[in-house]
Amino acid sequence: FNPDNAGDVLSCATYHAKKVISTVSVGVLAQRASSLFDPPFPQSKLNDMNAVYDMGLFYKLFFSFPTKFWGDSQIISIAANDRGKCHVWQNLASSSFLPDSNTMFCTLTTEWVHELKYNRGLSDAEIQEEVLGPLRLAYPDMPEPDNFHYPDWDVDPWTYR
Repeated sequence: FNPDNAGDVLSCATYHAKKVISTVSVGVLAQRASSLFDPPFPQSKLNDMNAVYDMGLFYKLFFSFPTKFWGDSQIISIAANDRGKCHVWQNLASSSFLPDSNTMFCTLTTEWVHELKYNRGLSDAEIQEEVLGPLRLAYPDMPEPDNFHYPDWDVDPWTYR
């Protein structure tokens, strides 16, 4: 660290050990393992890291609405036949959290992120319609959302995808 902001200073040392515990993220390991460790990991270990990283997609899809049309429960669970879609919604507008936000979110995991974004190549508007499907079953008169957002971690260059 350079207190004069003239640039970062990094000094490295060499450590020899039989085992190592790494605290960098799986994304960093998956992308940079070959340059972080000497000797490098065997290809089988790199494949394992990439497989673990690929399993770890969690997309939180946030929706805000002009009015709150649901109750005050923190969790809204919808029973439907199609597995994996947004059947569990978290209410951010509960009286104990952000009561005036009219916001809720659902979570998609790896299988459905791949299905919607890559296998079917849906646009954000199409993803929005797809994930709202189960919610519309429970609330057929719900209004259209004012806003829709999800962090696109797997294509963000800063998250090492």
